[in-house]
Amino acid sequence: MLRKISIAIVVIGVALCALAGISVNLNPMVEKVSFTETEKTLTINTSHKLNFYTYPENARLSASGLEWSSSDTNVAVVDKYGNVDAVGVGTVTIKAKYKTNTIECAITVNPVFVSHLNVSYPYSIIHPAETMQIAAIVKPDNATYKQLTWSSSNPEVATVSNTGLVTGVAEGETLVTINAANDVTETLVVKVQNTIEVESIDLSINVLDPTKLWLSTFNITPTIFPANADNQTLTWSSSNSEVISVDSAGKVTTHKDGFATITATSLSGKTASIYLNVPRVEATSVNIVKPSVSGATIVSCTISVGTTLQLRANLTRGISSYPYITSSGITTHELEWTSSDPSKVSVSQGGLVTAIASTANGTGTNFGVTITVTVKGVGISDSYIIMVK
Repeated sequence: MLRKISIAIVVIGVALCALAGISVNLNPMVEKVSFTETEKTLTINTSHKLNFYTYPENARLSASGLEWSSSDTNVAVVDKYGNVDAVGVGTVTIKAKYKTNTIECAITVNPVFVSHLNVSYPYSIIHPAETMQIAAIVKPDNATYKQLTWSSSNPEVATVSNTGLVTGVAEGETLVTINAANDVTETLVVKVQNTIEVESIDLSINVLDPTKLWLSTFNITPTIFPANADNQTLTWSSSNSEVISVDSAGKVTTHKDGFATITATSLSGKTASIYLNVPRVEATSVNIVKPSVSGATIVSCTISVGTTLQLRANLTRGISSYPYITSSGITTHELEWTSSDPSKVSVSQGGLVTAIASTANGTGTNFGVTITVTVKGVGISDSYIIMVK
């Protein structure tokens, strides 16, 4: 509604001016142009749009109606719409020409300055004739000047190349300095020694599930600092070898539930320890290994008088199965073997069955003897029938 009213007012105004003999120019010619800014500072690889205004103010002129140019296209370039791209460090004059009217904007393009250095190196101490690479990364990543200069305060102790490679010369201490653009500097101390002692030890194991410490064997991995230390031999010990033992190579064996501290000691006297707690994982089932034919389990077997049969039981704990040859007599859970009729079939506590007398009743029926294995203290068992002929 306001737009219609405004148009109407303009039309009425023009009509009145015409009646009065006054000429009205709704599209005045551009007499002069000027930049809204005569100087600008940019950072390399950035862009900026130059704006301008005209005289008279209601004169119409698009940016493409100007003739644009750059005094140094190695520093900045400009397109026909007044968009300036800073491509190099330096100063440049951007010009825009309209007929006989030329306007200018002085642009300074600065580099992306170095803010800091990320420095890393593997050792703080090296041997004579040993080399060490120092890594220095210029930040930010888009810094314009990434050149570095390297120096050693005492080249008789250690030298440094223009790529950061340090070489030990003789025992002593030196400062390695890294200089970057924008006066950014990092300094680090490098020591050179004939003998480098172990300073610290870190121990780790790759057993993530604590329940898998039960009756298992695994390695403790030592990490020695510094990595270039001389004589990295370690001695290993356990505070409770009946529960957890460790050999000279750091190989650990758990024997039963409980806890122990495993300690590694260097020749320089540095120690590191790791505490291990072995939880008891109770058996969830016990099964006498029974023969099978065509996939069907044979629930009984027949042996002759005077012969023996070794039975084996499997214990299952959680998701892991532990087989036990019971004749060895070595079990973490104590197994108890019993016979329903020891006068005919006996069984040792190792699961060795002996046929003593026939289990036939004289009428052609052989009832057999039940052999049972029970896990003491847990209350689970399994049975197998033995018949003697």
